[in-house]
Amino acid sequence: LPRTAVAVRQLRGLQNVRNEVTGLLAAVKRALELPDADCPPVMELSKRDERTALLASLLTTALRVRANKLDIAHSMIANRNQLEDLVVWYLSGHHEFPPDIVLPSGWKYSVAGEMLLSFLNGHYSLCARPEAPYGVALVPLSSGDEA
Repeated sequence: LPRTAVAVRQLRGLQNVRNEVTGLLAAVKRALELPDADCPPVMELSKRDERTALLASLLTTALRVRANKLDIAHSMIANRNQLEDLVVWYLSGHHEFPPDIVLPSGWKYSVAGEMLLSFLNGHYSLCARPEAPYGVALVPLSSGDEA
């Protein structure tokens, strides 16, 4: 763990950090001093299995349909790893520390995160529609429908 400005600048991607180093080091120091009980649970990313892969594939399709409707690249919203992280988080039951895409304060939530959560909760369905841009439509389900 970096403890000095020089050590921080030796980290990949942080070579150009200048004035922010002091604040960054102070934040790391505060985080390291926190008791374990005050820290968010560690997401066990090793729990990626067939279920995770399948759900991430469905989310990828749903995201592509939504992004196409908004005329933006789906990769601007989330990549495959981020969608897998979302699935792992969702399946873990530890919902107090959500991934960025489902933080209500972020732009990604408003354009796709809310829909992705609703999809995981069974409130949207994907169905084949030849007239749809990808041949797939994202359809909101009414409260009486089941996915």
